[in-house]
Amino acid sequence: MGALKYVEELQKKKQSDVMRFLLRVRCWELRQLNVIHRASRPSRPDKARRLGYKAKQGYVIYRIRVRRGGRKRTARKGATYGKPTNQGVNQLKYQRSLRSTAEERVGKRCANLRVLNSYWINQDSTYKYYEIILVDPQHKAIRKDPRINWIVNPVHKVNGSWGHAQYVEYTADLPSSTANPVVSLPPARSPVVSTRATATTRQPLADGRPGSDSTPRTSGDTVKCNEWFGLCGFSILLSCFTKILLSYSPKHAQLLTSC
Repeated sequence: MGALKYVEELQKKKQSDVMRFLLRVRCWELRQLNVIHRASRPSRPDKARRLGYKAKQGYVIYRIRVRRGGRKRTARKGATYGKPTNQGVNQLKYQRSLRSTAEERVGKRCANLRVLNSYWINQDSTYKYYEIILVDPQHKAIRKDPRINWIVNPVHKVNGSWGHAQYVEYTADLPSSTANPVVSLPPARSPVVSTRATATTRQPLADGRPGSDSTPRTSGDTVKCNEWFGLCGFSILLSCFTKILLSYSPKHAQLLTSC
């Protein structure tokens, strides 16, 4: 049973005399510091290590305090101009959690670092205090580590703005050697021209001003074919009409066929 296991068991009993005194003293100390400041080491090493922190170069810990409570609607003189069910002003609840807000603020302050994860450390009647785990994507120790160099990819720049960044340890299919451990982006897809001749290939247009000279005309065979189809259709309609007349009046049908 390692030392961090004892620390973890101690953190689980926050109502004990030891933890109550320790949290009260730490809370007083955190109130005297800046809103966002860098910490030399995590105050909860067991929690930090579970969330991906390593005590080596490239990892940074920042502390932040966020004001507790809901949000107040911006309504002049308290007039919301709506239905009574939507006229609340003071007891509005924000959709995002305070931890998500803390990650976003630290991510904006340290724009050159990547937010890895965060955890609660303390709170009082006014504030909640969090520690944010940040990673330097330009550090060689990070770029050479196959378990964390996934965060070097530019797609992870906005982890802090999303809120609740999750640490994922990629352990499957790791290379045996770390000769080229940096995550490389997939190459851009090059346009490949198919050599297969298709019937829908468009013919190049003739040079010059478009008009009657460049516009393709229908050939004589096409015109004759269209006329033949028209005559066939007319004869079919005539035969159908004759059958209808025969069913009702045979005398009129004989006159029509004789014509």
